[in-house]
Amino acid sequence: MTAAPEGLARRLGEKVSILYRIQGDQDHPVSEVVGLLQRVGPGRDGTTTIAVCRRDGSVVEVAQPDVVRMKFVPTPSGAGSPPPRIPAAWREKPV
Repeated sequence: MTAAPEGLARRLGEKVSILYRIQGDQDHPVSEVVGLLQRVGPGRDGTTTIAVCRRDGSVVEVAQPDVVRMKFVPTPSGAGSPPPRIPAAWREKPV
């Protein structure tokens, strides 16, 4: 299981890996998404939804009950480390 939504909300912007169940696909019962934690909140059906922004800017929403495993991916820090990557979808668009 994952942390409470309040705990996840404090980690917005961090890199995360989520293994989650896929409903109705017997050949592929799970999938994984890796990206930046973008949003945590109620989904359309009232369950907590976790939104992850992938490198290409697409957003995957996972219902918390479908989460099999979730872990935060440590990012390098310190001198000589590259700056954090910002997804293309988060960059400002020219006016």
